[in-house]
Amino acid sequence: MNKMLLTHLLATCCCLGLALPSAAQDQPAFERQSLYVPVRDGTRLAMNVYRPVRDGAIIDAPLPVVFVFTPYRARYRNDRGEIVELSQGSLGIEKMLAAGYVIAQADVRGKGASFGARR
Repeated sequence: MNKMLLTHLLATCCCLGLALPSAAQDQPAFERQSLYVPVRDGTRLAMNVYRPVRDGAIIDAPLPVVFVFTPYRARYRNDRGEIVELSQGSLGIEKMLAAGYVIAQADVRGKGASFGARR
């Protein structure tokens, strides 16, 4: 992965601790924030950032960040109109959040909700 992109994404995720995202209604163990992160050429990548919650509040301390890049939609509606999050279930993200990790999950360029075209 490009070092400049990784540095930009890390800086973005660290800044997220300064602004509290809206509460996730269905999972009190974490808060999710969706945003677009611009990369060097101006293309915007879709990213969901999950931050652990304790006692009803986001943990306001420096935490390690795990980056997940996927060519699949990170969040979508199924045939019944229900919101499905790729991060829940098979990736074990809930366990990482419970252990105090922040998860930053991005759709790769040109896939899911990200702009641009695959290179």
